[in-house]
Amino acid sequence: TPMTDRTGAVRGTGDVRSERLGSTIAMEPGISMVVSLGRVILPAGGSFISDGTAGPAVFVVERGHCRCIRDGQEADRGPGDVELVPRGALSAISNTSEAPLGGVLLTITPAEFGQSMV
Repeated sequence: TPMTDRTGAVRGTGDVRSERLGSTIAMEPGISMVVSLGRVILPAGGSFISDGTAGPAVFVVERGHCRCIRDGQEADRGPGDVELVPRGALSAISNTSEAPLGGVLLTITPAEFGQSMV
């Protein structure tokens, strides 16, 4: 059900929620990919880790504040900020707010890898 599904391909604190907003297979000549768009809700103090994606991912903060860690570098993000996770990168996003963090996650995955991380 919306807003209660657990994110399947990411490790989290146990209270990570995701809602699939859309998914399609985009076909350009010779290229097949799955494009997924989902909403992620993290409780206060919650986090999730992407274990390296098969394609790039973009996380857009809708509400709250978070810390993003990738390749040993940290960046604080707030509403309207974007975190780009390149293909294969290990990335962690932690809610630094006292309220739930809300964001939109867009992933682009080559079709041969199946479903993306949303």
